[in-house]
Amino acid sequence: MAALRTSASAGADGPIVALSGEADATTATELRETLATQLDTGARQVTVDASGLSFLDSASLRVLILAARALRGRHGTLVFARPQPLVARLLEITGADRLLDVRELSRPRTQAPRRARSRASSLGGMGDEALPPLSLAEVLTRWQFAPLITAFVAVAAGLYLWGVVRVRRRHPARPWPLYRTALFLGGLTVVVIATESGIGSYDDVLFWDHMVQHLLLLMVAPPLLVVGQPVTLLLHASRNPLHTWTKKVLRSRVMAAITWPPFGVALYVATIVGTHLTGFMNLVETNGAVHDGEHALYLIAGYLYFLPLIGREPIRWRVSYPSRIFLLFIAMPVDAFTGLVLGSYASNPFPGLAEDRPGWAPAPLTDVHIGGAVMWVGGAGIMFGLVLAVFFAWSREKRADGGLGWLESARRSNFATLVSSHQDASTGPGPSSTAAQPPGTESVDDDEHLAAYNAFLARINKPQDG
Repeated sequence: MAALRTSASAGADGPIVALSGEADATTATELRETLATQLDTGARQVTVDASGLSFLDSASLRVLILAARALRGRHGTLVFARPQPLVARLLEITGADRLLDVRELSRPRTQAPRRARSRASSLGGMGDEALPPLSLAEVLTRWQFAPLITAFVAVAAGLYLWGVVRVRRRHPARPWPLYRTALFLGGLTVVVIATESGIGSYDDVLFWDHMVQHLLLLMVAPPLLVVGQPVTLLLHASRNPLHTWTKKVLRSRVMAAITWPPFGVALYVATIVGTHLTGFMNLVETNGAVHDGEHALYLIAGYLYFLPLIGREPIRWRVSYPSRIFLLFIAMPVDAFTGLVLGSYASNPFPGLAEDRPGWAPAPLTDVHIGGAVMWVGGAGIMFGLVLAVFFAWSREKRADGGLGWLESARRSNFATLVSSHQDASTGPGPSSTAAQPPGTESVDDDEHLAAYNAFLARINKPQDG
């Protein structure tokens, strides 16, 4: 029997582990440690060159599957390259060829071998499955590195804090509000928790965890980012030409179109229904790039939906508080409908959930039903909280129109026209007392107008003669 020999080197697409000899139960531990060392590098792809592997038993095959599952948890892949016919037949018989990315590749160009690191194994302590059962401890302690998300959050936080410092220096008497800074950074923190904590680690394993992630990215992070008012901060902190360029963008037709409240509602509804009740979810379960794109879609759709409803950015649209509450309530039936449909399936609608499923996880159909409940109850609860927040802001509104927007303007205009017409009819032509008021001080709610309106009501309610 030829002993198993392993060597690791760096390739263009990630680490390469070359195997030669026979991999059996006695060498499974060595194989496990070798693969764990490469996973510890944070690589998204690990290639196993099996061209020299003459035998593979079930214990070593299990190690390979666990490594593939761990990589899939970070949206990566394990490539099993150039297996010999006997090993390839074994993979086909056991069905492992559907779990491993088996390829007939030419040997990639490699660099000098890397020394093994002494840190703890990435696969250590996983027991019988690639991931242990989900718990609060796993959510808090199992983190994965997502380079794009980390870069986005770091850049956004850095630019925002730069703006805060710049405003403080330019306007020391009126610094940027601390609570807005906290809310914006809180929104970025929610993005990190949703994608890089245990919630992100299990989003390919548990459908209901996937739904929790969706709610965080669509309904929790965007409102916090909106209330942080990054655009207003940019205008306060910037100088020309950036300041002028920003104002031109805000006044452009494209910006007016994408921030139009009905467009935001339509985008939100299409995102909820399109990503949960169509075949798109199957694509997400099997394609890491599409999965990452879905995260970006949720953030963008949520931001554009909530921007005119709870934000105070200098965009074209000013929505009255009753309209804001109405547009927020619209989302609640959409979330409920999506949750009910997911909870009513009689068979698993997403075949990808059944692949390589841990033994501790609920059945795929049960998982989908739980996910539907999370979408329904969680979505309705979050949206109801946002409605209460808008109603509270309305109660504290200090503008003259009370936040009613065009409704209040229409009421005042109609009231002024009605009072003046009946006042002219009863007193005849003559100088109006309101004309002597300084410009900008006229009000349809002063004592004179109210008295005239009461007289008008008394006349129309006076009994008719005869």
